[in-house]
Amino acid sequence: MKKSFAAALVASAALLPAATAVAQEPVPVTTCRGVIENQTLGDVNVPLGADCTLRNVVVRGSITGRSSSRALVIERAAVTGNVTVTRARGAFTLRDSVVRGTVAVAESLGAVTLTRSAIGGDTAIRFADGVVTIGGAAAAGNLLGGALVVEGNDAGGAIARNVVVGALSLLDNEGAFEVVRNVVRGTLDCAGNTPDPTVADNLAAEQLGQCATL
Repeated sequence: MKKSFAAALVASAALLPAATAVAQEPVPVTTCRGVIENQTLGDVNVPLGADCTLRNVVVRGSITGRSSSRALVIERAAVTGNVTVTRARGAFTLRDSVVRGTVAVAESLGAVTLTRSAIGGDTAIRFADGVVTIGGAAAAGNLLGGALVVEGNDAGGAIARNVVVGALSLLDNEGAFEVVRNVVRGTLDCAGNTPDPTVADNLAAEQLGQCATL
């Protein structure tokens, strides 16, 4: 990952409003159906059966994709809270965005894609049916401020050109995964994946299991 790209992600955190101890009026919860652009929002819920695209928004709260919601696209957004998607029937995309909290996607039926984004907390992608892509080609990587867990997914994918401040764990996945050119300050641990992942050119405090270097 190019140093200039990582620096740009860190700088992009300035898009988020600073935390303050001064009491503020609560912002109404927004139900997202369709496209919402160029707004400042509070918490955002994506209900059953809905597609949601959030573009050029500031979210002063969390984004939640409810069970049986459909596709969720978050693009050029600044989110002060968490992003949680559970049992979605469509794809999940986080692109060119900053999330101060955690990102958790579980039991998604569609593809999961994270590119050119900064996440302050842990990131977990579990039990997705679609291809999982975290980073990828040059200038598409992410800055992940906590641990990254990719577990129990069915269609393979790629984890490439990311900076991970915590550990990176690739566990019990099916389908071919590539783990390449990541910088991991914690442990890079791969276990129970079928087939073995393709592992190359990573920098980590320690590499274990299927990701161990010879």
